Amino acid sequence: MRPAYHDAAPYPTIPFHRDAFAMRSAGPGLWSLPVTMTQSLSSHLYWNIGVKIGSTLHVIRIRVLF
Repeated sequence: MRPAYHDAAPYPTIPFHRDAFAMRSAGPGLWSLPVTMTQSLSSHLYWNIGVKIGSTLHVIRIRVLF
C-alpha cells in the first residue's frame, strides 16, 4: 500500500491536507518523497508533517532552523 504525504501544519496542529504528489517506491517496504523547506516555514519553529498508511496518520514533528 502506497503511503500518502500530508502537508506540514504548525505544531501542535495535526496535518490534514493530503498532498497531490505521490510517494515513490525506494525498495521493498521503503518509500520516498522530496520535501521542500522554504523560508516561509520560519514563521514557526516546530511543524508537523504527516504520512498516512492505510487509515493511520503518522505525525512527525520537525524543527525548522534558517
